[in-house]
Amino acid sequence: MLVKEFMRKDFLTVSPGEDVVTAGNRLLEKHTSCAVVEDSDGMLLGMLSKEGFVLSVKYLGGNPLADFKVSDFMEHNVETVKPDDTIMDAVESLLEVPYRIDRLPVVDEAGKVQGILTKENIMHFFRDEIHGKFKVKDLMRYDPTCVYDYIPIRDVLIKLDTSSEKRVLVLEGKKLVGIITILDLAMAFFKERLEKGDVFDWDIYADINAEHVMTRNPITVGNKADANEAVTIMLDNKIGGVPVLNDILNGVISRTEIVKGYKIFCDQG
Repeated sequence: MLVKEFMRKDFLTVSPGEDVVTAGNRLLEKHTSCAVVEDSDGMLLGMLSKEGFVLSVKYLGGNPLADFKVSDFMEHNVETVKPDDTIMDAVESLLEVPYRIDRLPVVDEAGKVQGILTKENIMHFFRDEIHGKFKVKDLMRYDPTCVYDYIPIRDVLIKLDTSSEKRVLVLEGKKLVGIITILDLAMAFFKERLEKGDVFDWDIYADINAEHVMTRNPITVGNKADANEAVTIMLDNKIGGVPVLNDILNGVISRTEIVKGYKIFCDQG
């Protein structure tokens, strides 16, 4: 199987000189989490993602968001794959990039973007091909990043930044009460900016805690469930990770763990 057979060809593009507010609105309108940054000849320059936006917020100071361009937020050094690479080549590349990156641009020999390959693509292979081979406990991470429901949103951002993850689990004592993703933070920042003015100032977020941003009562899965059940939950609900819960919080399973499981399965022949 080759990358070109499964890559997404309907991807959003932006230019490095476009202002970041306009680009962000385009991401929201298209219900997509990333855009390819191209020059006028369609050559890859980088990627603009919700992760890049949120994790850059703390460096903005008091400057209006409208003063910033896509080039201020884009990821410049982006790992790529080629259309004729095998899926296993792509799997290895997806596992080598930072944990929170879940997509790779597909470029031809000239450097022009032909599509996007995501961890979600690999999850479809897992659901179709692998049944009864792994339990959730075989693939899950036992040390999920957690925060308490009362901590300020700024501390949630710092926690995400230092953990290199896309989500944190929210606890009330030892009880799981919610989940916060990078997308949740992006929407919170954007909403507050619209309501309280364009100038960015951490003071306008001072009264927002984790409990105000989190998704309450997140979907969970048991650690003895077939891993394919977790895959189906993520694909059907369009989410990237599921807390693992058996009375108490055991861990988390995400797209990355599923991609790792797919590689293990293929390596075992």
